[in-house]
Amino acid sequence: MLEAEAGCPLFERQLVLHRAHTQPAPQHHMLGCGLEWQPYDTLKPLARWFARPERVLLFDDDQYKAVAGEEQHMVVVPSWGMDEPKACTVLQRLVEVTLKAVSP
Repeated sequence: MLEAEAGCPLFERQLVLHRAHTQPAPQHHMLGCGLEWQPYDTLKPLARWFARPERVLLFDDDQYKAVAGEEQHMVVVPSWGMDEPKACTVLQRLVEVTLKAVSP
């Protein structure tokens, strides 16, 4: 588990969301983003799962994944293939930058 500088866990594992926590993307949402709707498109709602979504960041490589009204909580990251060795480095750098941004 990643730890913040004070030795406290950076996150609680039960707070990490996955595909089961998504909701289907409505066709009008995708069209509003200039994208063709596909039946597998999903959105990642934060307020549905967190009492204080203003304290949550959503990292994704698809900007349309944010629910309307929650876009300010999203950090759009570059995508990479599963076989790219830089993936771990990118994630580590994201953690470092995020920790710096939220540290007092």
